[in-house]
Amino acid sequence: MHLDELQQFIRFTISQLSPQNGQADFEKICLYFAKSRIHRNILPATGPVQAGGDQGRDFETFHTYLSQTPIAQHTYISNFSGRPVVFACSMEKEPARRNGKITSDLKTITGSGTAVDRVYFFSGQDIPVAARHKTIDEAKRDLNVTLEIIDANALSQHLAEPDLFWVATQFLKIPADLYPVKTGDHWYAKIFNEYRQRTKQITTYEEFTEVKEAVRAIYKSDTQKSDLAFWYIRLDELIAAGANSNLVRHAIYERFVTALVGTDHVAGQETNIQRYFKEFDRHISTAELEDANHLLSFSFNAYLGGRLNIEKSFLDGVADRIEQLIDGMLKAATIDDNLCALLEIKASFCLNDRRGKPDYSANFAAYIRELNKLTAKLPNAGFYPFERLADRLNKNLKTLMTVFEDIRPLEKVLEDVDRILADKGANKIVADKLRDRAVMFFEAGQTGKAIRLLHDLKLKWFNKETINGVVLTCNFLGKAYKQQGLYFAAKYYHLVAAYLAQKDKDTAFSDKLTNGLSEAAACDYATGAWVSYLNISEIHLQTHGIATKDFDLYDHEDTIQLLYYPAVILRLAKELMPGAEKVLTEAVPVYAELAEDMHEIGERFLSKQDTRTLKETAEQEILGIPFNDISSERTIAFNACGCNWIFNFKNSYINNTVAEEYISIFQVLLQELADDDLHLRPGDVCINIVIATDGKFSLTEPLEKKNITEVILTPFKGSGYEQRRKYTFDLLVYAQMLVFIQSSLSQKDYKAALDAKLKSPQLLEKVSFGQAYTVVYGEFYRRKSFECVLKANISNAFSTNRQQLKTNDALPWNNKLSPLFDRKRESEIIQNRIRWLNKTVSVTLPLFKTSEHFKKIIAELRQEGWLDWHLLHVFSNKVVSKKVHDARKFRTVADYQKLFWEGMQKDEKEWYQAINAEDFSLEEFRNFLNVLLPVSVLSNFGLDEQPRGNDAAGYLQLLVQRFDFLETGKEHIIFD
Repeated sequence: MHLDELQQFIRFTISQLSPQNGQADFEKICLYFAKSRIHRNILPATGPVQAGGDQGRDFETFHTYLSQTPIAQHTYISNFSGRPVVFACSMEKEPARRNGKITSDLKTITGSGTAVDRVYFFSGQDIPVAARHKTIDEAKRDLNVTLEIIDANALSQHLAEPDLFWVATQFLKIPADLYPVKTGDHWYAKIFNEYRQRTKQITTYEEFTEVKEAVRAIYKSDTQKSDLAFWYIRLDELIAAGANSNLVRHAIYERFVTALVGTDHVAGQETNIQRYFKEFDRHISTAELEDANHLLSFSFNAYLGGRLNIEKSFLDGVADRIEQLIDGMLKAATIDDNLCALLEIKASFCLNDRRGKPDYSANFAAYIRELNKLTAKLPNAGFYPFERLADRLNKNLKTLMTVFEDIRPLEKVLEDVDRILADKGANKIVADKLRDRAVMFFEAGQTGKAIRLLHDLKLKWFNKETINGVVLTCNFLGKAYKQQGLYFAAKYYHLVAAYLAQKDKDTAFSDKLTNGLSEAAACDYATGAWVSYLNISEIHLQTHGIATKDFDLYDHEDTIQLLYYPAVILRLAKELMPGAEKVLTEAVPVYAELAEDMHEIGERFLSKQDTRTLKETAEQEILGIPFNDISSERTIAFNACGCNWIFNFKNSYINNTVAEEYISIFQVLLQELADDDLHLRPGDVCINIVIATDGKFSLTEPLEKKNITEVILTPFKGSGYEQRRKYTFDLLVYAQMLVFIQSSLSQKDYKAALDAKLKSPQLLEKVSFGQAYTVVYGEFYRRKSFECVLKANISNAFSTNRQQLKTNDALPWNNKLSPLFDRKRESEIIQNRIRWLNKTVSVTLPLFKTSEHFKKIIAELRQEGWLDWHLLHVFSNKVVSKKVHDARKFRTVADYQKLFWEGMQKDEKEWYQAINAEDFSLEEFRNFLNVLLPVSVLSNFGLDEQPRGNDAAGYLQLLVQRFDFLETGKEHIIFD
């Protein structure tokens, strides 16, 4: 039967369902269609129709929490929806007529129960297109609900598709063999056709194994899943015959598990489950115990998901028996391989234990405990399937990272398994599993973990014989750094990948070279280094032609990067900077050769945009300043860890190689330190890089009135590996100095937190790998082209003033309460401070409380969020300072500070002198609060009492966000 004939037959069969007796089957058809095509999280209506209990809803989505539980299967989690959607079904004729079934159901649905996002109406009738559209429009207009109608014709087309055909065979009784026969030489097609022609039942393990392999080959396949119904008939025959109890149990297992995972339908298999577990524990092997444990887990999942109608007490009893079996077999086991297998089963049992009230945290802890026992035994195992264990642990990691916030214990187990595998010489397996985990973390948005694994991968598990793996890993690292907004670190690793691909005879001029150059160029474009972008794109175009042979710019996925971006760059250069387009095309002649292609791209994509719009769009889309490498001065700016890091330096080819290498190292370092709580102050951090041809590295910390750090760097002039390594280490040291300046920790605490990490040789391998930045930069960026542009002395039309940088959500500022913050201790400090300061102004304070001028100042500052103890601190300091100044008994700053401190220790009654309230201004108070108060209390929190740089706003924000500075002590009212 052809597919269109099958669709017609299904449509005919639907029409044979009666509105009375066929409604239940039709609802089930619609339910499984909806779960496959629309939403996975569907809840059937619970109230009887005649009692008005279903509120017009045959089934509806519910807010699922399955993604938070370890029992979830990943294939389900990815399809879940959190929005309420209602589904209604009807076999009635003409449901779209005026005040027909659709309208009446919609009124019922919208008038009671949970508010819904949209309604899907399934009809057992064909509904004309015009009537369908009219009904949909009326639903939106009259009831403000989005309606979608799926009639019998649409439904029959979907039921004829491979992954839903089992629904037609189950509920419409369509013969499974009506599905179009598969053709081809594949083994599955052969065995399928062989068993279709057989009438003899399955009676041997050989036959069962063939069927089992066939079922497992298709039960997750959307294109072949339609065959499951045929195979299930064969398995059901075997189970019913019951000649061999072991074979029956195997058949029940395959029938249940593949049906649950493949079709999400196991209704009617309750008897099989009870039969399987009736005497399963007699003469059981380790392998059979593992099957029993897996089947129990699947059965619990099906029960909890409402798919299996069985008593939970039965499943609890089975769990008790399995646990006793495992423990008994563990006690009796003497061979390490068997012990490992049993410990793996025990770990799985603990993780999936559903007896009593679920406690997933306790399950996870028990799971890790058993895995640790397993890893302790693994070194002595000889024939245990290590790779299978690594695969299973990786799969569990993928699921559990969506459930638990902290899965480091499982990561630690995986590290132990990697180490044991490496000791056994299985480095290839370790590398594969590390890469798989890196992909998992990357896809889950945990890019930092992916980066750490990729570095581990390239450092430990690759060598000269596996250069292909190194190239792939470096490109992957580049993408990961890019995802974290660290474009210079990303650019470096893409250039390394391209360099290694070009130099290796097996991968030279391959897609890996092209990919590395393409991604490096993308980094230049995104950061506004558009001269550099055109420079490397010329080589990119040339290698593209070699790598792809018959290369057509208009039929390639890189067209937009190879032509569109240059078209944007050259048009903006032409219209905003006179003479710039000519200079750029002379410097990069390939784009002069592609003038016609560029013009066509411009006409196709850019002709409708005026220059102003194009300029604004470019500024919004990229992270840096457009054309920031076209003039004599260059600014590189990015946001990370709550700071705007702004680097300025004189623009030249050599300066770019040195400065970009320094910034690349700095970005790798920032990512490496992202999880360390260094108490960085948010805000702008300005760094002037000076490239000195002679001299040594040096760094000048920001002065009080000039919050700019100056770093002096020199180009590498040495030779050989060791000298180059020493140079890179010096760059790393001066990169971490920037972090130290922005950290609020004391030097001692900073050193204690990072000393081991900064001294690790692995860190040096992370900031520089394969080849130095200057080497790979020089390989792909042509000095002559770059200097040709700089000699033209073009003035950048884009503002090089500091711009508002986009917040980097991938590497955000840590604004959580600090672990150094002790609320009780801080409250005690505040109370003591208030008692002390009240004595300092014991006479003046009561007098000032009657001053309207002073009360107005206090009221405004309170309105701004300042607390009374803050204001008392400022007030007492101002009072003592004024007295010391008025007495004029000091000659030096040191004398003044001595007299001021002595005054702060006295009770004012001992040296009172009248002060006029009018001498105090709001601006003076505000300036003290914003600038001097934050740094004066740093030591209270264990932070460095000597502030680094003129960064009062950053210190204040740090205190407010991380030390509850505007909340702690709020209860103390002083100025009323």
